[in-house]
Amino acid sequence: MVSAILDVMAMIARAIGIGGCIAIGLLGYYEGVPWIGDIPFIGAIPIVGEIATGRVRTASADAARQATDGLVSGSKLAASEALLARAKQDAAANAALLAAAQGRAFAAASEIKAKLDDLDALSVADTDPALSRWKPVDLDRLPRRPGR
Repeated sequence: MVSAILDVMAMIARAIGIGGCIAIGLLGYYEGVPWIGDIPFIGAIPIVGEIATGRVRTASADAARQATDGLVSGSKLAASEALLARAKQDAAANAALLAAAQGRAFAAASEIKAKLDDLDALSVADTDPALSRWKPVDLDRLPRRPGR
């Protein structure tokens, strides 16, 4: 079978001559050989892949890949810049919320301190001995210890 194919190829080569063989070889190299290109993953093999796919198709695929790589990296950069801007806005908003919360916390602490100071002043001013003693009702509310 193989020898028959080689015999036919030799007969065609004798008919068209060396110039025709070179022309067909260059045409196959630049445009590709269609039936070889149908083999899966043939383009991954360096020399055979170029013959199968052709230089024209390979060059256009490389140009398309380079163009899309630039677009992809540009879109990733734009997305990253947008995320950074959003993070900066969030940080500024969080700083404002923090300042407001700290102000409210300071006001609440001041209010609590003032109320505690008022209670301390009332406690110091309270000199009635009847109010300062433990009553049986108060002692009943204390937790009982075991064995008591």
